[in-house]
Amino acid sequence: GEDGAGNKIPSPSDSAGAGAAQGGSQKMKLPPISLNDPPLELDKDGKRIISLEALRREIWLHHGQIRSKRLMKIFSISNKTSKEKKNAFREYVKELCTMRTDSVEGNMLVLKQHYSNMG
Repeated sequence: GEDGAGNKIPSPSDSAGAGAAQGGSQKMKLPPISLNDPPLELDKDGKRIISLEALRREIWLHHGQIRSKRLMKIFSISNKTSKEKKNAFREYVKELCTMRTDSVEGNMLVLKQHYSNMG
């Protein structure tokens, strides 16, 4: 939490979690998501640029979970998409998400906890 002056107030979980979060992990460290980020990045064909940060933000904006078909539609991934672009998309999704089967929605991509925190 913070006090009125914007100073961080340590909580009991801060001291316990700090050591575990620092523990030699090789995961990529991404900055927190901000709603003030610049708008969508598009390539020369007007399609979304696929990056770890763009995928992370899109899934986060869908409350941390999204159907894989919907995510592929947002980033214009189809059978006609180049193999390089598909493979990059697939690798980023594997890094960011876990697959969960929902009885109503079907297969959902769920943002991993360390990618879903806002700051």
